[in-house]
Order: sequence, then structure tokens, then C-alpha cells
Amino acid sequence: MQPSRTVAVLLSGLLSVSLQAQDIAASATVLSLDSARLQAMGVELVGVQVTPDYALTRVPARLQIADTARQSVVAPFAGAILRVAVLEGQVVQRGDVLAEVRSPDWQARLAEAAQREAAWADAKARAERSEALLDAGVISAREAEQARAAWRAATTTRNTMQADSQGIRPISGGYALLATQAGMVLHRAVGGGDPVTTDEVLFEIGDASERWAEARLPARFATQMAVGDAVRVVGEEGLGEVIAVGRAIDPRTLDVSLTARLPEGVALPGQSVELELRHTAPPNTVRLPSAAVVDIHAQHRVFVAAPEGLLIRSVVVLARDGQEAVVTGLGGDERVAARGLLALKTLALEALAEQE
Repeated sequence: MQPSRTVAVLLSGLLSVSLQAQDIAASATVLSLDSARLQAMGVELVGVQVTPDYALTRVPARLQIADTARQSVVAPFAGAILRVAVLEGQVVQRGDVLAEVRSPDWQARLAEAAQREAAWADAKARAERSEALLDAGVISAREAEQARAAWRAATTTRNTMQADSQGIRPISGGYALLATQAGMVLHRAVGGGDPVTTDEVLFEIGDASERWAEARLPARFATQMAVGDAVRVVGEEGLGEVIAVGRAIDPRTLDVSLTARLPEGVALPGQSVELELRHTAPPNTVRLPSAAVVDIHAQHRVFVAAPEGLLIRSVVVLARDGQEAVVTGLGGDERVAARGLLALKTLALEALAEQE
């Protein structure tokens, strides 16, 4: 949905709610009941609470380390694992040894690197000497440029060899594979004696404090959730936020992807959880006990305290469970009946019938 269309839909919805509230206020039915009568009927009044958001729905989700906070550690040279130094779940620092690998390929590369280093030093000396000879007029500019080009080529080869050696440390007969970042070992793919190939992923390390929840959102809610909306893992403290909502509906499951960033310490990576998705509420949205909302003539109604008794007020229910309801159509300072509803509903049906 385009932003302008979204705004138009929201404004239309808010206008509809506003008009409903005006119509209700103008035509509200009053139950003339004094405090003594209310007490005798067991009616209990409670205040409503203004809320900025509400629980839209709950969906199953799976926790993982954020993609941006995880890194794969690969074997730069083929060989065989001599020793694995870490366990899954262990915290490591940058430069810690993860494993030791016996590698003839690495030994051959070391010998080649020594040769390349010597060739680079020779090319450097030749280039420097050619500059001096050029200044003295002994050689031509072309010959000096050839010496400089040879040095540049030797430098490129030397740098490539050094880059191949990043993240490892020489040991007898092979190399030690080092952690490239601090974090938790999320996955270990090898054990002692296992063969490894060049560029094979051996470990995965991540920052466990950066956690994402990945879920599938039913299509009917897709346009109601947006980046920045709050989420909460059921049973855990603290709120996270939505960082991505898919816009392509899966034709088989009729849902879209949703990814949320969670606060540190919430559940464990790999854990399956229930994710509560919270939606920004329109103005004048309140919470009240779910029992305070009754169905009368196919409308959601509440009994609102007034000087002359109780007003039978229609409301728009945005969300509701066994504990509380979230509605529009009430003021933030109003009180509603939360107990004694059966007797009040009987009186309301009689009063409404008299108006027909």
C-alpha cells in the first residue's frame, strides 16, 4: 500500500470512529440507577486506561543471531583437523584459536611466500637502483619504468599472499585457525580428524546480544504492521521493534515474512517463541476489562458511569482476549461497569426495547 493511500485509509477509519462516537453520545440510553441500587446489584465500576498501542495478534517465531552480527570462519587451505579448541556456545575473543589444521597446502604456500618475499625485495632494490641510474643518465626512462612495473607486480603478488594468511597462525605442519571477531560460537561443523577443503565453513561466530525474531504474519495483518512497531516475546520482559515486513504474500501459506529486533537477554538463539505484535492505536483508545464489554443487539456495548446513572454506550473493539479489551468510543477519564453485567444487560434490553 502506498503511503498516501495508507494515510487516507487511516484518516477514513478515524473519521468513522469519530462520527460513531458523536452519534452514540447523542443517542445514548440512560439506566437511572443510584449508588445504592448499583451496590445492591453487585455492580463494580472501574476506570479505563488510555493506551498508545495494543496487541494486534500473536504468531510463532524463531530466534536467531542477527545476520549483520554473525560471521562464518572458513578454512583458507585444505587439510585435516588436528584439534578443535572451542565448543558451541563458548564465548571467544578476536584472535582466539578455534582449531588447528594439518595442511600440506599451507606448507607449500609458506615456501612459495618465502620465494615471493625474496622476489619482492629484489624487485624493490632493482627499482630503487634504476631511479638512481636514471638520475645519473645511465639508463633510459623506459628502462626505469620497467623496473618500477616489475616492483608493482611483485608487490601485488606479495599482498595477495599476505591476504591469504589473514586469520591464521603458522604451527608445525599446518596452521591455527583464529576467531575473526569476538562473540559466541554458534556452530561448529568439524571435529578432530575431519578432512577440510579450501573455503569450507568450519565455524560460525556471532554477537549473541543482537537477536532477531523471524515469523510469518497472516496476510490480513500485513498492512497493519510497519517498521518500528513494537513486539514482545510472550513471557519475557522488554519490547523489541519490527525491522522488516514482507510485501509478497506466499500463495501457498497466505502469509508474509516479519523480522523483529529483540532486546538483549530475551530467550536463546534457535528457540521457538510466541511473538506478540503490537499496533499503534488511534487517538482515544482505551483498555478496560474484557468482561465490561457486552453484546447487545449485535453491537459491543459498555455501561458508563454518569451523574444520572449508567449510559449504555456502543464502542468499537480493536482487540480482545479473556482478560482485557481495547476499544475506541470512550474518554480516558470515564468509568465503566466491570461486574454485575448480567443484571445490567437485562435492564438494558428492556430499556432499548421501550425505545423501539
